[in-house]
Amino acid sequence: MRTCPNCNEPLPEDALFCPNCGAALEEQAETAEPEVQAETPEAASEEPETASVPETPAENGPKKSHTNVILGIIGGIAALACILAAVKLSPKEVTPETPAPSMEVQEETGETAPAFDPADAHHSNAYGYPSFSIHFEAAEDGTTGYSYMNEAGETVAVDESQIEPLMEQTVATCGDLALDNRTLQYFFDQEFYSFYSAYSSYINYFMDSSLPLDEQMGLDGTRTWQLYFLESAFDTFQTISSLYQEALANGFTLDAEAQEYLDNMETDLNDFAVQYGYADAQAYLADYFNPHATVESYLDYIRMYQIAMSYYSALAEGLEITDAEVEQYYDDNAEMIQTNYNVEKIDKNVVNIRHILIAPEDTESDESWAAAEAEAQRIYEEWQNGDATEDSFAALANTYSTDPGSNTNGGLYEDIYPGQMVAEFNDWCFADGRAVGDTGIVKTDYGYHIMYCSGEGDYVYWRYVAEDLYRSSLASQLRADIAAKYAVTSDLSKAILLDRTAPTVPVPVEEQ
Repeated sequence: MRTCPNCNEPLPEDALFCPNCGAALEEQAETAEPEVQAETPEAASEEPETASVPETPAENGPKKSHTNVILGIIGGIAALACILAAVKLSPKEVTPETPAPSMEVQEETGETAPAFDPADAHHSNAYGYPSFSIHFEAAEDGTTGYSYMNEAGETVAVDESQIEPLMEQTVATCGDLALDNRTLQYFFDQEFYSFYSAYSSYINYFMDSSLPLDEQMGLDGTRTWQLYFLESAFDTFQTISSLYQEALANGFTLDAEAQEYLDNMETDLNDFAVQYGYADAQAYLADYFNPHATVESYLDYIRMYQIAMSYYSALAEGLEITDAEVEQYYDDNAEMIQTNYNVEKIDKNVVNIRHILIAPEDTESDESWAAAEAEAQRIYEEWQNGDATEDSFAALANTYSTDPGSNTNGGLYEDIYPGQMVAEFNDWCFADGRAVGDTGIVKTDYGYHIMYCSGEGDYVYWRYVAEDLYRSSLASQLRADIAAKYAVTSDLSKAILLDRTAPTVPVPVEEQ
């Protein structure tokens, strides 16, 4: 199943835009303007790649995303907040607008740490922020130590026997399903990984990976990053659990491939763990999430996710939409579609074009432009005097074209839509009467393009975009309607996250 690389919303197979966040998808990237690619062979920003090999989490900093590594886990469904500013915030610079819950801090008596009260597991940390973290780390004797840092900067030890009851504590319900802290960790990590993957190229501008998430404020300045992802995790639980229950209530069954995936999941996860040096799947999950993660709870989480998202995808793809509805949607949202997606309502089918770009060595030199024109004309005549077929044109494109985006595939760009390319290129592609086999030379700011019309697609692009967006809006409303059918409760005060990143103490400004 396809998912959006930005927010991991489920996608119909032919979707151009995400049903949840509206982000343009890979199809657009694959038909990018050849002129732009010729000018900038290396894109300024690229879609984050899914790690091919899992990594053991480091002591500091975020863990690498295993979202699609561990058996192709489907990504989170909750919408990610837009990045409003590229400002790196630190707890030394920001004071939370919402005061932290008050806590009576016990005074130190000699070297004895304050006693742990399970009711205080949700505490205020040394920065004065609400914290849901209990830090864990391996001791030299092979055991695991647990602790948290309170508002006075004191380390409070937590006995390991007290952790399991906290993990079994229910923190939210949706319909007939309950969410405990053990499974909450999976949802929380998924929200963080999705966000980190989407914004990894510039995340260091607004998030400090060396600090725990409960010690730095999010972009809105009113809550920590930990609280942001925690609230997102609760929202995602509601969405996934309501879809899951609705799927079961309606007798939904997975297709054979998805069912086989679930049936083999435990075996595959175990094989995966052994391949990367772990004794078994349990050892892997304990290291990757926390020591109280279990294979059984993790598989239940994945099963619920798989069924919920498959059901939602089936509902979205099964929506019946008429041409009249699509046209009305475009007309009602024309300004938004034109502004956000640069799609005009032009009733011309998409086209497939091959081109050979000959760029001048110096765009400021008339002599360079003249030389580029002469070279383009020479190559064009070479093609005309040869076989003059599409195959021979493609061979010349691979030999001579300076467009790195197409000089290895015969100069081909498929499904070009009106307005996608620069004006001169676009006007040639969509000139009235344009037919397969037509050729010519076009000058743009990037050089001279020898053109070959390879074919015409079978759809009008504005209709394709409008239908995709309309289907997305209907599917989102359908998802909201389903969620509204199931009663929800949540209690943040019972939420606990086991965190590998060690807590820190604020450094006074004068000491920095």
